[in-house]
Amino acid sequence: MKLNTWEASKLSLAGRVTLAQLALATIQTVLLPSFVCEEIDKMCRQFIWGSTSTERKVNLVPWEHVIHPKDMGGLGFRSAKIMNTSFLLKLAWTLQTDMQVLWAKVVKVKYKLCPTNVDVIPEIQKRV
Repeated sequence: MKLNTWEASKLSLAGRVTLAQLALATIQTVLLPSFVCEEIDKMCRQFIWGSTSTERKVNLVPWEHVIHPKDMGGLGFRSAKIMNTSFLLKLAWTLQTDMQVLWAKVVKVKYKLCPTNVDVIPEIQKRV
């Protein structure tokens, strides 16, 4: 996550929150350890409040309030651990229920999660 490369002083609070949420959403394909999620949250907090490596800014609101939904007075930001868990559950749900997605078919055949691979092979050959 390259939040530190942006100059936070040139972005509004809403811009920093949006950028931090987008950066967080792009890293959700593996199970991250808790300490990594905590470090990601720390980096996001520092970026949102405008802290840099040389200057630390005061957090205006506790992080617990920031992660509340917007209709409850928060900024709608989600913690990295919750985001990681929800994205992995979404992948697992797609793998279990959607039989038309090519990546799910390939994973099922590779790890022998389905009884037959007859319906997968012709579609893979068509795409190659």
